[in-house]
Amino acid sequence: MSAPAAGECLVCGTQTKNRCSACATAGIDLFFCSPEHQKLVWHVHRLFCGPGKADPWRWPPLSPAEVDAALALLDTVPFPDIKPATLGDKLLRIFNEPRDQLPVRSACPHTHRSLPLILLRAVPGIIQHLSQSTSLPTLYESAALRCIRLHMHDQWMADYKRYGTHKPTSAATAMTGLNFWSLMYLYEHDPPAWTAGYLHRASVFVALQLSTAPAKERLTYFPGVADRVIKYLQEAAVTDPDRARKVEEGFRSFVDKWWNQFKPGGVYWSLFERSRNA
Repeated sequence: MSAPAAGECLVCGTQTKNRCSACATAGIDLFFCSPEHQKLVWHVHRLFCGPGKADPWRWPPLSPAEVDAALALLDTVPFPDIKPATLGDKLLRIFNEPRDQLPVRSACPHTHRSLPLILLRAVPGIIQHLSQSTSLPTLYESAALRCIRLHMHDQWMADYKRYGTHKPTSAATAMTGLNFWSLMYLYEHDPPAWTAGYLHRASVFVALQLSTAPAKERLTYFPGVADRVIKYLQEAAVTDPDRARKVEEGFRSFVDKWWNQFKPGGVYWSLFERSRNA
């Protein structure tokens, strides 16, 4: 099948012939009307750009900062009443370590259950291993990366609710949150053909969230970006109705949740107005 001659800019929707050349090499056409618009979302797009990353979609390894953050949060439980498990507990479940009969040591502040010392030494090795390309089956690698990044996202939310403080979240963590909210993780065993197209379009929404561009400029693009993601999913629903509609419902929920928090006067509006590195 020949590549389309033109398409909508992922940022503003303008028809253009300009596409990401690296992603075109990977077999997926992603259009940007100008270098400025590609640069606006590059801090997220670069993680998933080009062969081996763009299509099929592959989650990036942990960055050094993410490794440090994960190790620091290994024994924490962000929301004890909702998800009473430490990051270490969650990782060990993924790799099928037996948990029955394991001794536990004293818990740190805000922890529900702590890891035994011998396994605590092993879990940091798992985290370090995920800082590079691994030979793990893709499902295990994706599940472990998602587990770590969702835990960091939960801790970010918990810290803000408890103390009113926050640290900037990573692009990969923010994308993992969107992937979770839109229920894409349900289909990792048998990814839909439209997976990469959806996630690349949705990544523009996340990129605008995390951008250091003025808030007013970003707000200009949000509605159109969301509408184009939904349009893409509705087109996918013609041949894959059950999965595409479920993901559309999840994406709408993500957008509504975000807007209620970040709209003027919302809980996190002040954070949205600050630069990412403030």
